[in-house]
Amino acid sequence: MGKLVKDMLDLSALESHATELKYEIFNLSEMIEKNIKSLNNEINDKDITIDRNYISDVYIKADKFRIEQVITNFLTNAIRHTEPLGLIWVSMNFEDNRLRVSVE
Repeated sequence: MGKLVKDMLDLSALESHATELKYEIFNLSEMIEKNIKSLNNEINDKDITIDRNYISDVYIKADKFRIEQVITNFLTNAIRHTEPLGLIWVSMNFEDNRLRVSVE
């Protein structure tokens, strides 16, 4: 619950432009893998399979902390709402010169 409140406060600060984004170049593929590994206990508890379909070594310029928040949120929600023995699909692809990350 505390994390949800913090995330809501962060969102409010972003919307009011009170928070400055800190752009840096980082490997998004690596970040996603790191997040999946950090959630291994929850994944194993429900015996969920994670299928991946993305290119390794995709570098982006963005606010690393904020992107990690989003990826963690997507993965946590997917784990929470997937039945035991279920499947979560994580993919990354380019569409119209934009990078799309999907967690299904």
